[in-house]
Amino acid sequence: MDFRRIEIIFLVAFFGLNIFLFSSYQETKATDATRGQDITTNLEDRLSNDKIKTNKKFSKKHAKGYYLTGEITDFKSKLASLNNQTAKIVDNQVQSSFDSEIKVEGSKTKQIEKVKKIVKKNIAFSSDYSYLSEISQTDNQFVFSQSWEGIPFNDETAQITIYYEQKNKNDYVLKNYVQGRLEKIEPLREKQELITEREAIATLYTNMKLPSNSTILWTKLAYFCIFTAQNKNVYIPVWFVGIENSKNNVQVERVNAFTNAVLTTSLSEVKN
Repeated sequence: MDFRRIEIIFLVAFFGLNIFLFSSYQETKATDATRGQDITTNLEDRLSNDKIKTNKKFSKKHAKGYYLTGEITDFKSKLASLNNQTAKIVDNQVQSSFDSEIKVEGSKTKQIEKVKKIVKKNIAFSSDYSYLSEISQTDNQFVFSQSWEGIPFNDETAQITIYYEQKNKNDYVLKNYVQGRLEKIEPLREKQELITEREAIATLYTNMKLPSNSTILWTKLAYFCIFTAQNKNVYIPVWFVGIENSKNNVQVERVNAFTNAVLTTSLSEVKN
């Protein structure tokens, strides 16, 4: 048997298959790019036709972001200094309840200002966090987060989440909070260009994540933890989008801001 000839036949077939697959990939990629550009161009019309409401014009601006890594803070030395609360550490996070009732009343602006003062007075490392208005719109919570070069973290490892009980429209009682914190944050690679807000919405639309008769409540670009390696967390920029359906349920969808791919499973689902 001529093994040399058989080898040549297999090599030719192999290279032929690779050329075919590469050509198919390029054609598919070009088609997807053209389709994506068409959807992005006519995005508002498509949303309107499907009765998907929004109160904003989606940005075409490309921000830049990193792959980041950070280490989880050890809070053990801070527990004794937390006044008027009962705190413990669970899974590297502070879990604390206030010993006395803390009321927050008045307009939304006044409520937020009071909560900021409470955070500053009662929570460790408070100066490292800023209020996240978009993320605070779900789950009866006020959310404060760390950030890196202007982009916040939307991840429990770098957030303070204060939970409250709503007595009436302008009357809240703060119940407890959970706190995570990162230190030694640093980039793993050079800064990269991210997809735009508009592209993220178009991706959710093409992947049927925006149901008919729904409302896009808010969008937020933030870092999110994707995995842990060698006792360090790794974060990527993600577009978070809050969507309210026709039954007043709100869910949060996510789009990888590097790859423009939908991240599976919604973050939360809340009934208002």
